[in-house]
Amino acid sequence: MNNILVILMLAYGDVIRSTPVVKGLRQQYPQAKITFLTDQASVPLLHGNPHLNEVISLPRLYWKKTLTGGGHLGDMVKEIYTFCMELKSRQFDLVINLQFNTLSTILSYFSGFEKIIGPAWDTKGNSFLYGNEWVKYTWDCIFRGKNRAENTYNLCDLWQKMAGVSAEPSELFFYISDLSVRRIEKMWKENQLENKTVVTMIPGAGWRAKRWPEDYYALLANRLMEETGASIVLCGAKEETEPVKRVESHIHHPVLNLCGKTSFHDMAAVMKKSSKIVVNDSMALHLGCAVKTPGIVFFGPTSPKDSGPYGFDKIKVLQSGETCSPCFGGCADMPCMRNITVDMAFEVLNSL
Repeated sequence: MNNILVILMLAYGDVIRSTPVVKGLRQQYPQAKITFLTDQASVPLLHGNPHLNEVISLPRLYWKKTLTGGGHLGDMVKEIYTFCMELKSRQFDLVINLQFNTLSTILSYFSGFEKIIGPAWDTKGNSFLYGNEWVKYTWDCIFRGKNRAENTYNLCDLWQKMAGVSAEPSELFFYISDLSVRRIEKMWKENQLENKTVVTMIPGAGWRAKRWPEDYYALLANRLMEETGASIVLCGAKEETEPVKRVESHIHHPVLNLCGKTSFHDMAAVMKKSSKIVVNDSMALHLGCAVKTPGIVFFGPTSPKDSGPYGFDKIKVLQSGETCSPCFGGCADMPCMRNITVDMAFEVLNSL
């Protein structure tokens, strides 16, 4: 194989979790050109990856916004067609579609492949799964949710099994830019955090049901500051600014709130610089594994077996043990998250 395309768009955490596949492909095909097709917003997550030759930016959100905002349908169809034809002209030997949705299936069909792994259209416009038995297993179990609670494979491993590769060592990768390293080092000095125990908390998650309660985050922060002398940094995406502000409002001592003020690379540099992290099942977990910072992660409605820490064993999973967990859904009371106590989190975090 000389020309390989990997397709995966959202979510951000999944893009980071796909890096072992890319590494395994590079180890198996050292001379190949490996290209990654992803959403425009996800492109920075792959900057500096030594196993990739090129990253193609897909303006999916722009297309969607244009269409829903009253844009001209004909012009948009022409633009999408031009994109697909340019993709096809590259004549890929192997296409690995890691995302089981309609758009990735269409893009797989237009990619001009000789061999396809994952879902793709045939010449009649029907969608089929191509590849080994792990493609069907991943589709049925992870993406359709069939017997997902019984699954014992991390998605990182399933994707490698689909692709027929095995990275060594199998771990997540994220490149932190020199600019971000310098920016966060300067911030540490300005806030007198050098040579201190710094615990970075990232209370957000794209899916609300996966969030440990905000008041618990504040209670944990207070205990860490008062009983261990730790300094607290709050971080997260721009859309998580309000919930993080609510957490901050219940913390009795000054903290450094960087929520909404950091890029992906800045956030990774913050986590790398920190002594420990406290996160939910979110992109932050996978970023923490990539930069190898110890900490704790809370799991309730989702399963750590398929989406837990990968390639780094010093981020400890906390669960309440509720019999309804994982449900891969959510409920009004969320006992699976509320019954993970502050005492549990404090004890495990201090043991690291």
